[in-house]
Amino acid sequence: MLCSSTPSTNKPQVNWHLAEVDLLVIDELSVVPVKIFQHILDTIQQLHTEIEDKDIRSVLLNQPEAVILTVSCAAASRVNRVALDSLFEDQQFLGEVQYDNELGRVALYRGMKVLITQNRDKEHGVVNGQPATVLYHENASIFLEHPKGYICCIYPVTQ
Repeated sequence: MLCSSTPSTNKPQVNWHLAEVDLLVIDELSVVPVKIFQHILDTIQQLHTEIEDKDIRSVLLNQPEAVILTVSCAAASRVNRVALDSLFEDQQFLGEVQYDNELGRVALYRGMKVLITQNRDKEHGVVNGQPATVLYHENASIFLEHPKGYICCIYPVTQ
């Protein structure tokens, strides 16, 4: 049994060695059953392990396809800051862009992996949740390489 509850507290019992793990990387979230994933989250919450920036940097550099799960905007901003500082120190700086969230203006680099957050061109796959890679930035337009190999352009929309 991977997950059980302690009757008096109704909290999951830590019955496998997550307490000994310094950093947990799940590189294929879709293959983890919901019950096991919830157990992992509950256990981590009980352990309150503080992950240092050097740990995040190590994952980003050594396991580039891994997904780092955060549970707050502050934590996501921290991971993004570490990623920018770690992965793009030798890359071509293209400028700054305003993302469609509370982050404000953020640096943009050639080769940066981004996630499209709005449906812009459904016919060509430029949709919410689609990953892409930054190629270049010209005026207000950002040119991205779609995973299917073609180049698409995104630009700010005013409302």
